[in-house]
Amino acid sequence: MQFNRVLDDLKTYEAGKPIELVVREYGIEAKDVIKLASNENPRGCSPKVIEAVKEEASKMNLYPDDSMYELKEALANKYNVSDKKYYYWLRKRSSD
Repeated sequence: MQFNRVLDDLKTYEAGKPIELVVREYGIEAKDVIKLASNENPRGCSPKVIEAVKEEASKMNLYPDDSMYELKEALANKYNVSDKKYYYWLRKRSSD
C-alpha cells in the first residue's frame, strides 16, 4: 500500500498525559492534578449529561435517526426559521 507523500511530513499526534502517569512521574496525588491541556473538564461531567446518558443508555444498541429530524427541528425553532429554509442555510454554512 502506498500513502500520499504529503503524509510523510506530518508530525505524530502526542496525546496529553493521563492523570495516572502524572501521579507516577511526579509522586503527587491524583486529587492534586488538574488537566487543562487535553480538552478535559477539571470539574467533571455535568449532572445533566450524566442523566441524559442514563436516559438514552437503553437505546445505545440502535442506530440514531440519520435524518436528524429532532436536531433540525430544534435548530429551526431556536433560529425561528422553517425547516426548509433552515436545511438550505445549514447546507450552505457547512460548505463555508
